[in-house]
Amino acid sequence: MERPRLATVPVALAEPLANGIAAAKPDASVLHGAADRPPDEDSTPDADPDAEEDLALALSERSRRLTAIVACTDDAGRVLLVKQIGGPYTGAWLLPGGGVDAGESIEEGLRREMREETGLELDDVTSVATYEVDESTQDFRALVHLFRAKARGQARAEDGSAIRWASPTEAGYHPALRRELADAGLRVEDDAALVQALRATNVTMRRG
Repeated sequence: MERPRLATVPVALAEPLANGIAAAKPDASVLHGAADRPPDEDSTPDADPDAEEDLALALSERSRRLTAIVACTDDAGRVLLVKQIGGPYTGAWLLPGGGVDAGESIEEGLRREMREETGLELDDVTSVATYEVDESTQDFRALVHLFRAKARGQARAEDGSAIRWASPTEAGYHPALRRELADAGLRVEDDAALVQALRATNVTMRRG
C-alpha cells in the first residue's frame, strides 16, 4: 500500500528582513483559496473506515508469528499428529506445521514444515480457517492458518519428536487441537465448553 502523502501549505514571509530589504510579495495564485476560504470550512479529508480497518488488521497481523498447520487423515479416518518439542505446547500432540519464513508463501511454509516434522509431502491442500492465537505465559502470539490435505510418502519423526496416526475423536487432546479438528469437520465440540478449556490452558483462539 502506498504511504499517504501529507498535504503542504505555502507560507508567506511575515516580516521584511532586518537589513531593510523588503520581502518579495507572495504570488496571489499561491495563496488562492486560503484567504477566500470560509472560516468554518473543514479542509480535513473524511476518514476512510475501510482503510482504517485494513491498516488495523495489517498491524495486528504484522505483530503475530505467521504459522500454518494441516489436518491430514488416512483411509481409516485417523489424523496425523506430531508431539511438540518446544514452545508453549511442549509435550502436547498437535497437527503438523509451524512458522512461515520470510520470502515463503503460507503454503510453501506449510509444505516445508511438513517435510521437516514428518517427512511427508502434501496433496490437495485446501484452506479451512484462520486464528489469532495468544498464549499468555510465554507471550506467544500467532496468526495460524489451518488447512486440510492428503499426506504422501513414508512418515518419520524429526529428532526428539514423535508422530502418530490417531482417532480425531479421542479424549484428552489439547483444547487447541480440539478446536482445529472441530473446524476441520473431524469431531464435534461445544463451543462454550471449548472456550473454557482453552482459558484453563492460558490460550485464546479467535477465528478470522
